Amino acid sequence: MESKNINSIYKEINKISLFFKNYVNKYLKQNTDFVYSKKSSLNDGLLYHLLKTKINSTQQDVTTNISLINKQKISRQALTKRSDLISITHLNNLYESLINKFNTFNTESTLSSVDGTKINIYNKKSDKGYETINLLGIYNNNNIPNNIYKNNDINKSEIQLFYEYIDKNLFDKTKTIVLDRLYFSNKLINKCIDNNINFICRLKSNTRYLNKYHLFNKNTDKIYNHNDYIVTLNNNKQIRIISFKQNEKIYHLATNLLDTTKYNINYFKNAYKTRWNIEIYFKITKANTNLNNIKTKNIEKINKEIISINIISFLYSYILKIYNKYTKNIKKINNTLFINKFYEHLLDKIINNKLTFKILKSIIEIIIITYNDTNKNNINKRYSIMPYTKWHYKYIFKELL
Repeated sequence: MESKNINSIYKEINKISLFFKNYVNKYLKQNTDFVYSKKSSLNDGLLYHLLKTKINSTQQDVTTNISLINKQKISRQALTKRSDLISITHLNNLYESLINKFNTFNTESTLSSVDGTKINIYNKKSDKGYETINLLGIYNNNNIPNNIYKNNDINKSEIQLFYEYIDKNLFDKTKTIVLDRLYFSNKLINKCIDNNINFICRLKSNTRYLNKYHLFNKNTDKIYNHNDYIVTLNNNKQIRIISFKQNEKIYHLATNLLDTTKYNINYFKNAYKTRWNIEIYFKITKANTNLNNIKTKNIEKINKEIISINIISFLYSYILKIYNKYTKNIKKINNTLFINKFYEHLLDKIINNKLTFKILKSIIEIIIITYNDTNKNNINKRYSIMPYTKWHYKYIFKELL
């Protein structure tokens, strides 16, 4: 890769590094009971939280890594003490500040995909050694995540989390939320319309709002009766039912977007496709972070780990976007290899404002893979990381209530 491209990438990443330096000096030190220590600092406390998000990491691994970075042995107790000074509020402020300052890619989308997932947390009382809890995820296709939603009830389902998220008025009203079949109900319709939230939700084939003649002719793509019509509910609220056939599957969608001129069937076909992005993000995040293997049942620590995962996910996806921006399809980066190198060589230098052009150049040269495909149409396709998603989870720490 040309040096001028690497230099452009370096300048943009260095802005993030400078941001962390200012954040630690101006915000953390003013808002914690920080006392200077030669062996460990608030930077190490922050790095401790972020390194713990690496898949299969342990406290010993993190302590050893930070000791190697500082070139002196630091005890786990010293690091824990520093990390404890950084509260959920501090991490959340850092996360929101990062997004507000650096999230500038693909701002034209007006869609947000919503779905839930399950993760495992440590529980020695369980026969399996862990218990399963629900998370609610919001994938913003314009890369601008919503506010993190937390709840202190460990037993809530993703549907309950979703409605509490609406009740807290946390959805961006400029977005249209895209949902799967699990979420559709009269409650969804009423909640969204009453709170001025636009939605697109898939319907089950036996939903009573579907016309009984709403069937496809097997020999053609034509839909009998209507494929786009308005349904008026008992409370005089209206929804629109859209049906179409795609990839040999029949899709029925309900929405409160009633303008047929502005929102035609092609719009809904493309809109519903975006819902799959949240599923992909769940997969990537669980494969590359400790999200599905959190080794604590302490609610405060779980909160910290999940917010730290948000920060990490934003950083590495943002850096990959910077790379794609300046390489112009010249090279391709392997995602998993990049994330490993990010943890090993980039993260601590960004946090401590020690990233140099030489270091970045050597890392990029290591992780770049050039493809010599015999098919000319496939030569040198760049890696395109999916837009960043923000997690919404159900724990809440008292200081944020």
